[in-house]
Amino acid sequence: MLSRPPPYDDVVADVQDLRVLLVDDNDMQHQLVPRVLSRVGLTQVRAEFRARSVPDAAADFDPDVILLDMHLADGDGFDVLAALADRDPDFRRRHVVLVTGDTDPRVAARAVELGAREVLHKPFGLTELVDLVTRLAALD
Repeated sequence: MLSRPPPYDDVVADVQDLRVLLVDDNDMQHQLVPRVLSRVGLTQVRAEFRARSVPDAAADFDPDVILLDMHLADGDGFDVLAALADRDPDFRRRHVVLVTGDTDPRVAARAVELGAREVLHKPFGLTELVDLVTRLAALD
């Protein structure tokens, strides 16, 4: 059983209403990320595998944070960011984090240009993920 690490005890109230949409075509991420986020009380996590499902998932689930993998089976994070900017009237209030293993600064710059708030580079630590999501929650 996972227990909540002591440094995160005080953030539970801040994140328990936060909604996170995870977009990744890796099944392991679909298992790991919700489990890690639940350690700080964040249990409203929806996972999607496909780029094309994201605009409808955003409209249906109304996420505060979108963790968006750069490389998906049916598109890339740039395509998803452009589709969200075009189709999601709430896109600007959402905290989109592009997750990528590409360290080329042009990738991060393009992601921010398209509306991502942050870029999280792989491999990332679980503490880094939790810190990022809780920091974004504090911005609202």
